[in-house]
Amino acid sequence: GLITDATTNPLFVSQAGLSGDPTYVAFVDEAVAYAKEHASGDDDVVALAMDKLAVNLGVEISKLVPGYVSTEVDPRLSFDKEETLRRARRIIALYEEAGVPRSRVLIKLAGTWEGIAAMAELEKEGITCNITL
Repeated sequence: GLITDATTNPLFVSQAGLSGDPTYVAFVDEAVAYAKEHASGDDDVVALAMDKLAVNLGVEISKLVPGYVSTEVDPRLSFDKEETLRRARRIIALYEEAGVPRSRVLIKLAGTWEGIAAMAELEKEGITCNITL
């Protein structure tokens, strides 16, 4: 059958970045350069680079599948609602900046109380979410 949706997650994103494949290395280099230019502080550079790398891969996937591209918010934020919200919104903004509309993006959140509460807020903003355990 036809694949209609696809997902990225932090583990696969980091493995792709470490693979040595020139395509992925270019994605990593672009994400790091973007983060160094746009991060709000030193602590945010790595987080922004990881989000941007996931989005870079998601943008490429969006060219291959007609449905959703699912991108996971860093699972280490599972119990931090406010940071989960900030990162989810940033992921959406990065996709939109790259020309992928939010209607094509599914944000994957942790199945914690904080993740569920974040989902409720994001859904009100038109950001489609999925809860995962």
